[in-house]
Amino acid sequence: MDEFISVFFIPVEESELQEKALLLEQEELEKDYNKSQESTTEENAKLEQSRKDRVLYKLKRTVYHWKPIDYTSHQGLLYLAGRLAPDYASLVQIFSEVKKQDPEFKPKTVFDFGSGVGSTMWAANSAWGESIGEYFCVDVSSNMNNLAHLLVQGGDVNGRMFMNGIYFRQFLPASNEVRRALFNCKCQLYGYTWRMTCQFMPIHTKLREVSNRHQLLK
Repeated sequence: MDEFISVFFIPVEESELQEKALLLEQEELEKDYNKSQESTTEENAKLEQSRKDRVLYKLKRTVYHWKPIDYTSHQGLLYLAGRLAPDYASLVQIFSEVKKQDPEFKPKTVFDFGSGVGSTMWAANSAWGESIGEYFCVDVSSNMNNLAHLLVQGGDVNGRMFMNGIYFRQFLPASNEVRRALFNCKCQLYGYTWRMTCQFMPIHTKLREVSNRHQLLK
């Protein structure tokens, strides 16, 4: 699971995919030019089909095939075991840097998009727990939200949550008028999420063992 997530890229845009396909098709047309000039209509039809097959094959070989991860309860536990500790450690380092750059920054609200098992919530609490009054966690996977909720209850479904003001949701709010002091995003949609942020938005992503850490100021 950890190895799979470490090379999990964002999907290719449709326009980029079409551009790539046109370039590959042009390359194959140039290769087939001499053959097409000497071929019959039937042979050209077969050559065209062969060209389409070659373009499709090359697209599959050179373009990242994105598909969403559907986290089951079991996969959520695998994610917990493989990613919670390193993600938490990375975020603690990021938030420590934010505190160094702006000692007066004391967020009252946190919005975590792609919250997973809640590593941002725990790291933010360790940095600014005395000031934060709301943790708004959004993850499309209900299984991940349930697991994050169970963690903050100490593993007891009837237990009291270690932090107050925690909200788990599967979807982004319909309006971006409500702005949070700290917004963490582990994926794309930076333009959209930045409009919902009033002070800091750490961009935390892991692509091929590279961790990009940036702080965007208002």
